[in-house]
Amino acid sequence: MVDAKMTVFDQDLLKSYHCIIYGNKVLYIDFVTKKNVQDFDMKMTMFALKQSNHQVNVLNITLPGCKTLSQTQRANLLKIVAREVFRVANVPKKCPLLKDTLYSINNYTIRDDDFPVFTPTITWQLHFDILIANQTVAKVTINGRVRKLL
Repeated sequence: MVDAKMTVFDQDLLKSYHCIIYGNKVLYIDFVTKKNVQDFDMKMTMFALKQSNHQVNVLNITLPGCKTLSQTQRANLLKIVAREVFRVANVPKKCPLLKDTLYSINNYTIRDDDFPVFTPTITWQLHFDILIANQTVAKVTINGRVRKLL
């Protein structure tokens, strides 16, 4: 990971939030909601970036948030992300997300070894949108790269 930013579009939802990358490798995100969140969707869009700044869409999926929290992911890329999130986070495995509760993803790391050996060296950008009632309320954008040494 190279950098990350979090943008909040609904200030009535979040009381506080932080998104920081330490040393180009470790992601920290925390947030506190102002109200209970009973239902939400997660939209993930990932692009591989070519040297010409051309973007190749690698992933474009919208998942029901509450259902996703409670299930093990089957898709390889989502499995890599989910395994590490649940290892380092206090995010609940079911809804609701409770108001006035600090949720954090602390020391999230994607290692080159998490990807299959045949994964090419790539620079990527991941957009992670949180939607409530089909409206984007927050977005996290992470830029990174996978470097494979064969």
